[in-house]
Formats: sequence, C-alpha cells, structure tokens
Amino acid sequence: GARPACPARAMLRRDGCLGWNAAERYEARMWFSLTVIIFFTMWCLKAIGFLDCFRLLLFASPFWLTIIVAPMQRDRHPLKLIMYSIAVFIAAWNCIQAYPVQCRHAWGTMMISNGTFFNDEDSQLKAIMLEKDTYYKMAKRSPAEEAIYWPKHAREFAAKSLAEHEGASDTNDLKEAMKLIKEESPDGKDKAKLKNWIHAWSGGLSLDLLKLRAFCNEHQNDEYIPHVFPLRLFGVLPNQANFMLPCPYWSCLLTEARPTGKNWFFTSIGAAGVLTWVYTRIECAMCSELLNWLGAGSPRQFWWWFWAALLPLCTALMIKTTFDEELGTLIPRSIHGVVDPIWSYTFEGEDSNTHKVEVFMLLVALVLAWMYRYRIIKALELDQFSITHLFLSRQENFKMSVEWRPNKMLGLE
Repeated sequence: GARPACPARAMLRRDGCLGWNAAERYEARMWFSLTVIIFFTMWCLKAIGFLDCFRLLLFASPFWLTIIVAPMQRDRHPLKLIMYSIAVFIAAWNCIQAYPVQCRHAWGTMMISNGTFFNDEDSQLKAIMLEKDTYYKMAKRSPAEEAIYWPKHAREFAAKSLAEHEGASDTNDLKEAMKLIKEESPDGKDKAKLKNWIHAWSGGLSLDLLKLRAFCNEHQNDEYIPHVFPLRLFGVLPNQANFMLPCPYWSCLLTEARPTGKNWFFTSIGAAGVLTWVYTRIECAMCSELLNWLGAGSPRQFWWWFWAALLPLCTALMIKTTFDEELGTLIPRSIHGVVDPIWSYTFEGEDSNTHKVEVFMLLVALVLAWMYRYRIIKALELDQFSITHLFLSRQENFKMSVEWRPNKMLGLE
C-alpha cells in the first residue's frame, strides 16, 4: 500500500500562496492577528482621550517593537537579548531626556521667571490649594452617599451633624501643612506622623518641587506654554533644524523625581507577567479556533523579545522618576555607594585583618563556584528544573524523567 504522508512534511509542503508552507502561513496569521489587536487597543486609548500620542507610543513600545523585531529573530540567544535590551534602554532614555525632561526644565524656568508667583506666598498658596484638590476635595456629603457609605443607625443624626458643621469645608488652611513640608527633618515622632498624613498629596516632595507641580497645574490651560527643541540633546541647534514640541501639563510631571508613586511600575510588570502566563497556558475547547489564530496555548519566542523591551523601558522610567540626575553622575555615585561600604569594612576599623580574610575567602568561594558551576548544577539536579520553562509551558509537557530537557520540550534541539 501507499506510505502515509508525514505530518511534518505536509506542514513544510509549499503551495501557490506566496510560496509559503502551512507553518509559515500559520505564523503570519498569528502575527497579523496580534498586530491588529495591539494597534486597535492603542487606537482606543487615543480615541477615549486617556493618553496622548507621545506617551501612548512610549508606554506601548514593548508591544510594537516586538511586532517589528521579533519576526526577524530565529532564536533567543542571551547575547542578542542583552544587546537588544541595551539598545532599547538607550533609545528610551534619550527620548525621555529629549522631550519630557526638557519640558520639565522649561516649566521650572517659567515658574522662576514669573515674579507674581515665585515671590508671592499668597499666589503659591492658591496654586497649591488647586493642586491639593486633585488628591482630595472638601465637599458636602449627599443623602445618596449617606445611604451607601454610612451605617443605617448613623443616618438619623447625619442631618443634625451636617447642620451643625455647615460651612466647615470653607476653612481649609494649608499654611501648617506647608510648614511641615518645608521642614527638612521634623523633630519628634509626632511631627513625623503628621508629615506622613500630608505625604499622600505632597508626594514626599520638597516645597520647591510642590510649588512647580502647583504652578504647572494652574497654568496648564494657558494659551502660551513652553515649547522645547528635542534635537538639542543630540547637538542639533534650533538654527539648524527648527523642530520644536509643546510642553503640556503631563510633561511637567512625568519625570518628577520623588520617592513614591512607583506602584504603576510593579503593576505593569505584574500585568505583563499575567498576560504571558495566560497566553502560553490558556486552554479553551469552545474558543479553540480563536486561540489557533492568536497562536495561544504554547510557548512563543516573541515573549522573550517582549520582556527584553519591557524591562529596560521600566528601568529607564524608574530611574528618571526617582533620581533627577544624568547617568554620568548617577552611575559613579551608585558604584561608590556599593564599593565604599565594602572598602570601609575590609580595610578600615580595628578588625580590618579579620575582615580581609573574610572577604578573601568569599571571593575564593565565588571563583570556585563559577569554575565548577556545571558540576554544581548537575549535582543539585538544577538542569532538570527551570522556573522559566515552568512559567511558559503547559502542565502536560512536564515529564520529570531522565530524558526530559527544556530545550527538547521547546523544540530547540
């Protein structure tokens, strides 16, 4: 009888559709579907007014960069991923430095140049009051709110309480709060607690930074706002290329260096992790055709390239929203912050000889661990377990036996 056709050969058999085989058509269909979903989501965010074009392209860059770059990659070699991540970090850093950072400096210069604001405490208090209203606002509670948020037995005296305190919301003085913000190191635990209460709307900022935020909030709808020349960062002067961009209100706050407000970084990374897990491990018998179009339910190379773009972008934004410094000063200062304590521990103090021996033994142990890393991995059976493959693989693919290898499971061998 005739020999049955091999499924692998059937997948590789080319036809007249652009000369593609079945596997290539499947990959092209998957990329087209994901591209449509990503750009449709970006269009929706722009249409509803949630984000402007610059922030939309910046925050969504890991997705559309993956769409462009990943299809041209046949593997996920660590060196290629590292070089790609460095390139993304440099590009993101330069974009942030060229536009939002310059805009923030322009707003700061505008505030200092505005004599009616910078030298007038009453104008500053008024602007800070408007800024405070973006965090909490004094308003009269309504009967509908009482029915939802107040216990039933407390509603009976709600009317009496409101009558007694009518107009109390008109007295909302921020002078004492500004005094606490202005203090560099408040004495006593009581003052520290008070400062923590106003930390929510001050953001842990100094008074000058809070003034800048309030100034930008007050003048965000002015007819004349600062415009910057992004190409100056690359040495292109305005008389060579008169390319300038406006500085809306968000550009004054995007690179605001403050110790708080980092939750959205961890939320973004956590959401990306959940998305990766759902995409690679989802199973749905009723929607199998849709999952087939999206290529979901199995590990994909492009997730490595997605994470190689997401992490450097988050790193660049995290640095700029925490330290108001350039990399040329931040990197040496960070190195000194690590090296100086080790140097002091090793070579200074009464027990410096003991510390020298301890550090020497630690270095020897690290060198030996690196030299014999493969033997250590084999002895601990770490070569049969990988958190990455556990995260990216479906449960039935795991057969914990001597023959199992991650690369074999992913079809890389």
